[in-house]
Amino acid sequence: MKHSVKLAAALAGLLALGAGCAGNLSGPPCTVDQYDQARAAGGRANYPRQTILLYNLQRVTDSDLELQPRINSLNLVARLGGDEPVVLEQLASVLSNPSNPPDLQREVLEFLLRKNYPELTQYVIKVLPHVKANGPMRDVLMEWLTRHPTVAVLSEVVHVWGDAQPANAADEAYFQQIVERLSGKTWDQALLDGLNTAGFTARGSAIEILARRVPIATLRPRILAMSARTDTVTVVQTFLKTFNYLPSTVSELLTSAYIYKARQDVMPEVAYLANKWRDEYGYRFNIRDFHLLSRLSHDPRRVEVTRAQLISDLAGSLAKRRHIKQGTYRAATQQDLSIRFDKQVDKLSMVDLWNLYLLNDMLSRSQIQAAFATVSGSDREDRRYAWGGQVFYDGPQARATRYPPDAQVKEDDLTYNPSIRSLADGRDALCRFHDHFEKLQNADRAGPTAEELADCKRGNYYALVLTSLGETSFCAHYYNPQGVVISLGEFPFAK
Repeated sequence: MKHSVKLAAALAGLLALGAGCAGNLSGPPCTVDQYDQARAAGGRANYPRQTILLYNLQRVTDSDLELQPRINSLNLVARLGGDEPVVLEQLASVLSNPSNPPDLQREVLEFLLRKNYPELTQYVIKVLPHVKANGPMRDVLMEWLTRHPTVAVLSEVVHVWGDAQPANAADEAYFQQIVERLSGKTWDQALLDGLNTAGFTARGSAIEILARRVPIATLRPRILAMSARTDTVTVVQTFLKTFNYLPSTVSELLTSAYIYKARQDVMPEVAYLANKWRDEYGYRFNIRDFHLLSRLSHDPRRVEVTRAQLISDLAGSLAKRRHIKQGTYRAATQQDLSIRFDKQVDKLSMVDLWNLYLLNDMLSRSQIQAAFATVSGSDREDRRYAWGGQVFYDGPQARATRYPPDAQVKEDDLTYNPSIRSLADGRDALCRFHDHFEKLQNADRAGPTAEELADCKRGNYYALVLTSLGETSFCAHYYNPQGVVISLGEFPFAK
């Protein structure tokens, strides 16, 4: 901050010297040739070095100038040294402003790399995904990264790798090479060791990268053989041993860590029921199912309910209702998939069936219908945000709890953005719910949108969307991370 204040004061005085370098100027030189010529003639080079340096630095950061004059001034800054922290700090700001031309940003980055600017890591990481394969810039970046083989740098590289999801072999090989150069190990071993290293902050990204590229049959023995030095490894080993389950995304890892700390006491009962379903129905455990399993495992009557019984009860109940198929759902999936329960039952797991059973029961209760009538009116009056919350399984019934939307994000009356509190509580919840209540007659938005389906998959949660059909009714659709959508039908807004 002190550097920035000093620079601003210095530049304010320099601006009076002139804004351009073409023709005959009384101001400082702003190309290397002008500088050399002035030195030879004993003219403008008589300006103090610091004056010339700051004047050209101002031109490099001036977005009103054309590209070439800015690069010319950058070359002169480089010629004059430009080692002062204030100069490096201001040049780094060119990289953080996306409106600056890419060619200028590349020139600035190369300059800062040569100067070994200590705060450059964040900018190098941002540039990595956009550098062309086999180009000279990649060599420059690779050289800089390998001169800084710290845990922090490795963490940032892994973060970028996880976010980039390389689409071709060349980019994939590039990230593998960076990780290997930074760690001195094979890339997969480096990521496994990162999970077990204090200070490594990209554990979620490391899990995602490993899970996408290495078979679980290979990862499992390697992870179990590790001597746990971090909570992450302890959590992953526990779920592998107890459920033969490997968290494979950032959200799965965060939820697993939460469940391990908060619900470890009920894991044996949950594992028993999960194994029972595995043997009888081919069920495979996922961390998003823990909430349901933990509640069911303490209800002896419901533990014994079979898949056939659930299907029979749901089919009979859902067949009595009108189902809304129009809306953005058909266009969103670009397929003519039926949303009828009986047409998709083979795609549903035991968890899906229990979710549907509990949600159907919840929405059939008059007090719930009345509550959503009130929510519908209030949500419609709120023109800034869509509403939603979490559904929990309490005792024998499901219960919906509304959570205010995240007020920190941009206002959006069509998409529910859960708050941090809602997301945290949702790690131990049956499913998320949200409303399409922004207008009274809203059948054209029945069911989840393409974005909502994608977020469900990315966030690894189950969801329920409610849509107002008029003053007297609404419809409900359940959907899961696999993209299966089931209509629960039309319900009244009870008074």
